[in-house]
Formats: sequence, structure tokens, C-alpha cells
Amino acid sequence: MINPIITTERLELKPIKFEDAEELFKITSNKTTTRYMLYAGTENIQETIDFITDCQKDWNRWYEDNNKPNVALNFSIFIKNTTKPIGTIEIDILEDPTTAEMGWMIHNDFQNKGYGSESAFAILDFAKTLGIKSIVAHCDKRNIPSFSLMKKIGMKLVSDDGNRIYQKTGEIAKEICCKIEL
Repeated sequence: MINPIITTERLELKPIKFEDAEELFKITSNKTTTRYMLYAGTENIQETIDFITDCQKDWNRWYEDNNKPNVALNFSIFIKNTTKPIGTIEIDILEDPTTAEMGWMIHNDFQNKGYGSESAFAILDFAKTLGIKSIVAHCDKRNIPSFSLMKKIGMKLVSDDGNRIYQKTGEIAKEICCKIEL
């Protein structure tokens, strides 16, 4: 299996792998980084390993049947010439393989440096090569930086009155949905 490595001016996006479990756990267990992440917020390294296992299964399914729908292609984000991921970004190919959802998580030490938008633009380009025509993204309405990133990459507001329920806490919050046509 050949895993795509997406290169930008400052970053490399690589499929998530087990070798990065410890560093990814540092990101996913950071309460500041994951405050508004719907499913993130790991409590132990095993949860991170389970997440990576699911990621690997999706990558394998996708390679077995090119562009298979209902898979989440998760990438670790690296600053070029470094070995520790600073975050993750994913593209979930939906039932209609011309539509997808994307999401990202950047460790708070690396936020506000343009890495989120740089990796998001790279994923948009990658999505085009897969024949994806439209992408949606969601965020907690209180997550102003994430909403700003959506606008920065050209997404348009679809709804700002949705609801989300955080699985681990049961908290209910307002949700924003944005979309971009490729």
C-alpha cells in the first residue's frame, strides 16, 4: 500500500500511523486543544491507539476499493523536517463519494501560525483529485478560530443554529455548518 504524503510550503500531511501514537496522545489529551472537538479528548494512550487502528482500517478499505465511500482518511500534520505531529486533519468521504466532510485539530502551541489553513487548502486540493465536488465542515459555535478558518479557505455558512452533543460530557452546544463547492 502506498500512502499519499501531501506536501505544502511548510508542512507534510501523512496518513496517521502507530509510530506517532505517543505524540498524537499528547495532542488529543490536551484539554485546551480538544475543548471543542466533538469526539476528541483521549484519557489514555489506548484510546489513541484504538483511534489509529480505526484510521488504518479506513485507509486499507479505501485502498482495496479506490475512493470507497464511508471512509475517513486521517492525516497527521508535520512541520517539514520534523518528526513530531502538530495536529491532524481528515477528510471523510460520505455515502455519495462526490461529497465529504473535513475536520482538523492543531495543538494549541501551534495555532495562529497558518498551519490549519495551509493543511486545509492541501486537503481541498487532494479532495479534487478524488473527484469530490463539495465539502462540509462543522464546529462548535463558540469555536471562533475554527469558524474563521472555514471562511479563510472559502467555505460559506450553511447553518449556525444546529446542535451538537459531546459524547463524553453530554454537553449540548450550538453548531455551525459551512460548505465549499470544489
